[in-house]
Amino acid sequence: MLLGAVALAALVYFLTRRTGDVPDLPRPQFDADQVEQATADLAKRAAEVSLTDDERALIGMLEDLNRAETAEPTGPESAVQVEGMVKAVGEVARARAARNLQRYLRLGDSLAIDFGEALGALLTEARGDGLERAMRSDAGDEIRRLGGSFASRAIERGLLTEDGAIDGSVLLPHVLFRVRWRALAGLDRREGLAAVEWLAHMDFVLTFSRPSSVEARLQAIDEIVKTQPEFDALLARAIVYHEAGMDDEALSLLSEAIAAGRADDAVTDFARTISP
Repeated sequence: MLLGAVALAALVYFLTRRTGDVPDLPRPQFDADQVEQATADLAKRAAEVSLTDDERALIGMLEDLNRAETAEPTGPESAVQVEGMVKAVGEVARARAARNLQRYLRLGDSLAIDFGEALGALLTEARGDGLERAMRSDAGDEIRRLGGSFASRAIERGLLTEDGAIDGSVLLPHVLFRVRWRALAGLDRREGLAAVEWLAHMDFVLTFSRPSSVEARLQAIDEIVKTQPEFDALLARAIVYHEAGMDDEALSLLSEAIAAGRADDAVTDFARTISP
C-alpha cells in the first residue's frame, strides 16, 4: 500500500509539473514617436559633419582595426596585433574627445549612419539569398569594413536572422555602433544618447548577452524599469537566473511573488517548472 501511495504521489507530481514552461523573456516597449524623433535627431547631427584630415585619419585607423579584427587569424601574433591597434585607435579617439567632445560624438553619429546603411544593404540581400550567403558578398565586406566583427557576433547571438531581420528596435544598429565609438574614447556608454536609444541598448544587453553575464543583465533590467515601471522586472530577473543555472535564486523570487499574491500563469507555471 505504501509503495502504491508513493507511486500515486509521484504520478500526480509529474502530471502537475509542466516541463519546458519557461516564459519568454520580457522586452521593453518602444514609443514610435520617440524612435522617430531620435532617428531624425541623429540624421541632423550627422549631416553637420564635415571631415578634417585628422578625422579621416582616425576613420582610416578604425577601418584598419575592423579589417584586422575580422581577418583569419594567422597565429598568436594576430591577437597581439589587434590589441595594439585597439590601443592606438583608443589613444587617438581619447585625444579627439578631450579636445572637442561634441564634435567627436557627431563624427560617431555620421559613421553610425554609414554603418546603418551598409547593414540595411546586407539585410536586403539576405532577404533574397539568406544571410550566410550575403555575408560572403560585397555587402558583407562593407559591413566588416565599417563595423568589424559586429555582424558575425550579432548572428552568433541571434540578433540578426538568416532571413534578414533584426530582433530588436530599429534604433539598435546605430546605437551599438555609437556605444562602441564611445568605448574607444573611454567615455560613458550613455554619453549623448537619448532615453529611447539607451533603452534599446539595455534591451540588447538583457536579451543578447551570454547567460553567464548575470550582473550585466540584472543591471539592464534596473535601467529599463527606470523608464518603464510597468516592465515585468520580477519575471525577467527570474528568467535571467534560470538561464544562468541559478534556479534556487529564480525560484526564491517567484515564490516570494506568489506568496505576495501574484498568481498569473507565467509566474506559477514557471515556478512549477523549475521546482526540484
